[in-house]
Amino acid sequence: MEPKRVYGIMAFSAFVVLTLCVITLYSCRSSGVKVPDGYYELPICERQTIRVEDLDTGIGEGCNLLGSAVVFPDGVTHGIVDYTPSLTIMPSNKEEAVVYSVHNWGVPGVSASMTRYGKPVQVWASTPEARELHRQAFNE
Repeated sequence: MEPKRVYGIMAFSAFVVLTLCVITLYSCRSSGVKVPDGYYELPICERQTIRVEDLDTGIGEGCNLLGSAVVFPDGVTHGIVDYTPSLTIMPSNKEEAVVYSVHNWGVPGVSASMTRYGKPVQVWASTPEARELHRQAFNE
């Protein structure tokens, strides 16, 4: 009879730990951002390959950069997709991973970021509004 009691305590402990993990993850989640209306009404820009540094020039104003590509300073190229985020993770060694992300916010434009060690290295955006949406969504 004693082994059943031990298993019962272990099961209860596992349940408590799992519940605490779920509560912690739920409380730390981002509240998200609302993509402004008008996304689907924007005409698609002519497809182009854009240096990420050139996003800050207001490229794509008045049109949707869907289908274009962004080239990061180290040569990694990333396509601009619909309003879902696009990520690439590049492990350069065991201690480090570089994460590249591109976000199409529609009317406000596009934001892109490069993160290393979980900290933002650089954030680029085609408009101040796109930069602000990126900041709100990712605390970068």
